[in-house]
Amino acid sequence: MNCQNCGVEITEEDAYELRGQHLCEDCYLELTNRPQVCNPWAIMNAQKTRDMLGQSGTAGLTELQKRLYQFVKERDKVTSEEILARFNLTPAELGRQITVLRWCELVKGCKEGDKVFLTLM
Repeated sequence: MNCQNCGVEITEEDAYELRGQHLCEDCYLELTNRPQVCNPWAIMNAQKTRDMLGQSGTAGLTELQKRLYQFVKERDKVTSEEILARFNLTPAELGRQITVLRWCELVKGCKEGDKVFLTLM
């Protein structure tokens, strides 16, 4: 049997069922444990933790998060599509990384017409 999301081969005993699909563990976790961007508790906890550790700006971020932040900073505003093309990320991975940057209040989303851009706070 193959995972119906990514196509990797899995055994029946290793398959997880979600909404009628048989998934591998990685896909199941990705689809069921997405971080919520607009989460006041997560934002408050991120800020308190960063304050406690004396972190500001990009301190404490992963190298990828720092590169994403720098990309937004250099361009002033970018779409998710531009970031996906530049960094070769999956939409799910981009979502996780941007969520952290938003929780740290380093970037925000803004809508112009029918497009959503990321920009610095």
